[in-house]
Amino acid sequence: MGPPNAAEAKRLPPETATFYRCLGFEGGRRNNLVYVAPNILIHTCGNSVQFLDLVTKSQSNLPSVGGDGIGCVAVHPSKTFFAVCEKGNHPNVYIYNYPSLTTDKVLKLGTEKVYTAAAFNFDGSQLATVGGHPDYWLTVWDWTTESIVLQSKAFSQDVFQVSFSRHFSGQLVTSGIGHIRFWKMANTFTGPKLEGLIGKFGQVPLSDICAFVELPDGKVLSGTETGTVLVWDGGLIKCQLRRPGGLPCHNGMIEFLQLDEKENEMLTAGADGCVRFWSLQWLDAADDGDEKTVCEVNPLRELHVDDNCSIKGIIVSDDHWLIQDENGVLWKVHVPSFEVEKVLEFHAGFITGLSVSPSNHFLATSGSDCSVRLFHFEKKQQVYARWFASGATSILWPSKTVDPHYRTVITGFADGVIRILSKGTHQWRLIDAHKPHTMDVTALNYTVDGDLLATSSLDSTVFFFHSSNGYKPLGFIKAPGPVTCIDWSPNGLNLLLGCSNGKIMEIARPEWSLSRGRKVNQQAVVHP
Repeated sequence: MGPPNAAEAKRLPPETATFYRCLGFEGGRRNNLVYVAPNILIHTCGNSVQFLDLVTKSQSNLPSVGGDGIGCVAVHPSKTFFAVCEKGNHPNVYIYNYPSLTTDKVLKLGTEKVYTAAAFNFDGSQLATVGGHPDYWLTVWDWTTESIVLQSKAFSQDVFQVSFSRHFSGQLVTSGIGHIRFWKMANTFTGPKLEGLIGKFGQVPLSDICAFVELPDGKVLSGTETGTVLVWDGGLIKCQLRRPGGLPCHNGMIEFLQLDEKENEMLTAGADGCVRFWSLQWLDAADDGDEKTVCEVNPLRELHVDDNCSIKGIIVSDDHWLIQDENGVLWKVHVPSFEVEKVLEFHAGFITGLSVSPSNHFLATSGSDCSVRLFHFEKKQQVYARWFASGATSILWPSKTVDPHYRTVITGFADGVIRILSKGTHQWRLIDAHKPHTMDVTALNYTVDGDLLATSSLDSTVFFFHSSNGYKPLGFIKAPGPVTCIDWSPNGLNLLLGCSNGKIMEIARPEWSLSRGRKVNQQAVVHP
């Protein structure tokens, strides 16, 4: 029997389940932090758009219409509309009213698979979207009439950012992998079209560009992946900004750049977790410069958010900032004191495992960010987290046959280690640790009586531990391929394991008398 076709594999109706709480934030996604109303944050998370009230911590959910995910969102300058750009096969852009969340417009045929960036112009009359692979279309919409005004290929690789000019009508800027491009909506003898001028780096090393801002005279300031600020004029670099001694403005990618014209200052932030303020007087040197011209300036002041912070985005308001940290934190900075507090904590990267307590409302998760976290899902909050030396790849909360108090959680890691943790009042407590494997631990499974633990790995082995005897190692078996899943039979006498090469193996439960590290002499049946 082959896989089900689209007609057979129908999605469950929406009323099957109701949204309860989103316990996370896509901290690594750019342009994912924007206010849609005072204290109401809108962001994408998986297959939905989330609305978070930062005062009450209440949350609401807007699911994807197509069901294949959300590419990006953009909020109208009036805050009464927002655009949700979806993923899928020829995905649509849905314009919603706020706060009613009713659909106002549907924009079609802007890209083939996914939208990566979107922005309204400053009077809100037009919307620009950029698609991802394979087409990379830049589309300018008259969204009120659901029509395409102009369309052109933005670049041949991913575009991170698109923005309309605040000072010059009909101009846009896009940037992304290895490029920045300056666009004009021009009237030609063949009709209106988008004309794009690709920025020439000259002798400056080619760089990905995530952040840029336009000056009133038409020049554009951009960050780079090496932490330098570039001044662009007519598609050429006129000047570079660094700190004295040739130091870059930031150590790593500059992810945020904004002007404060009132104070004649520039604000930059990057992957080094620092926010720096710069006087704009140095720009006078850019008028007659070229890419060889380097201005070395000390920042006026700076804020170091946290040693483990990697800034991905910032919202700047009069009395506070919100900082999106891709290492799993949403920070709030109080202005003018610049005191920093954590608003949210979440996994940074993949959540690799999830297991619910058999007895109460606790939930344990493992993540590629090396953390193991405890959530109380009835209270809708994270309780605590603990970090380890390697990414956590699997997790299991055993039944009462293993621990009658339901405190024990066992986790597997990318370096082949397994750790037995106990749920403490304020932190995970480490009870025991073993290193049976050399690669990712993919699955953990106890026999029904809780007497035997099996662990599997991408190193094509399965190890056995006598959990009732202090997790004494019993031995291991060699599997016919990298093991992805394991399961004991109901009577605990046989173990079934599946491999990434499609093979399934059944083995008999090993004897307890085996010495440490010895290969199990099991009876096995391999199913191709």
